[in-house]
Amino acid sequence: RGAKVERVDVASEIDSEWLVGVECVGVMSGAAVPEELVQEVVDRLGELSERAGDSVELQSMPAVDEGMVFQIPSSLRTKSA
Repeated sequence: RGAKVERVDVASEIDSEWLVGVECVGVMSGAAVPEELVQEVVDRLGELSERAGDSVELQSMPAVDEGMVFQIPSSLRTKSA
């Protein structure tokens, strides 16, 4: 659909040039990504937009509980006394 995608591991990797002419940015992360890193990316995007004189409107999608449960591998479990 013509959407541009950039993958970053940390907020400092975001290049302000990516935002030139952009009206909307979506942020996605995997289940293993700490929320703190996601928030740093959102904050960085806000900083860059405000520096450019653009207004920022933040909208969050509702959290989804996917009901995933991960078991500790048996080789790592300790035996109960």
